[in-house]
Amino acid sequence: MLIEIKSINGEVLFSHDVNGNSIKITLELAVKSGANLFNANLFNADLSHANLSHANLSYANLRNADLSDANLFKANLNNADLRNANLFNANLFNANLSNVNLSNVDLSNAYLSNANLSNAYLCDAVLVGAYLRDANLSDANLSHANLRYANLRNADLSNANLSDADLSNANLFNANLSNVNLSNVDLSNAYLSNANLSNAYLFNANLFNAYLCDAVLVGADLRNANLRNSDLSCANLNNADLRNSDLSDANLNNANLFNANLFKANLNNANLRNSDLSNANLFNANLFNADLNNANLNHADLFNADLINADLRNANLFNADLFNANLRNANLFNANLSNVSLSNVDLSDVDLSHAAYHGYKLTKEGN
Repeated sequence: MLIEIKSINGEVLFSHDVNGNSIKITLELAVKSGANLFNANLFNADLSHANLSHANLSYANLRNADLSDANLFKANLNNADLRNANLFNANLFNANLSNVNLSNVDLSNAYLSNANLSNAYLCDAVLVGAYLRDANLSDANLSHANLRYANLRNADLSNANLSDADLSNANLFNANLSNVNLSNVDLSNAYLSNANLSNAYLFNANLFNAYLCDAVLVGADLRNANLRNSDLSCANLNNADLRNSDLSDANLNNANLFNANLFKANLNNANLRNSDLSNANLFNANLFNADLNNANLNHADLFNADLINADLRNANLFNADLFNANLRNANLFNANLSNVSLSNVDLSDVDLSHAAYHGYKLTKEGN
């Protein structure tokens, strides 16, 4: 049976005639023969389990093609059209997929280690359990993509668009997510230790129970983000915008929150031991029952903040603004309140006998 592989323009690129022939057999032979398959038209082709290692399929039309379990090791698919293709469990190790259209593609369990997906279009793609370790996804569009349980260790996602993507339970250890659009993303239970999220846009992101130990979030926009029960110990949140974010029960031990904006943030029961909150904006923040033992709140704005039952032992509140704050039943043992104005502060049931408050102004009547 004669089968011809033609270009998108109708030019015959390769042909093969044999009994029991198929597009898969013909294409495998074309690849083995080193045929030029640039711009090949493989629309709707059944290539499941095909061995296409080192194939040059740049600019090929592979829309709706079935490439499940195919071997595309080091294949060149630069600028190919793979819309709606099935790449389930495919081997794409070291493959070149730059500028490829992969919208609505099924890449579940695909092996994409070291693959080049820069500028690729992966909108609505399914990458559940995909192995993308060390992959290059810089400037890729992954909006609404499903990356649950995907392995993205050391992956480069800089400047990528991941808005509304599902990255729950994904492994992003040491991944580069700088300047990434992660608005409305689901990163619940994700592993982001050592990840670089500097200047990332995480507006309304779900980071519930995420592991962000040692992560870099300098200048990140985390407004309205859900960070409940997340681990941000030793994370760098210098200049981060956390307005209206939920950090209740979060672990921020030794975190750097210098100059962070925590306006109306919920830090109920948060662990902020040894954290640096100097110059931070905590206006109207909820710090009920928060652990601020040995925290640095130098020049912090705590106007109208709720610090009921807060543990402020050994905390540095030098020059902090506590106007109208509620410190009822707070523990201020050995806290530094130098140059702090306690005007209109609720200090009910607070023992100040061991606090250092040289130079502060205590104007609340009865104290």
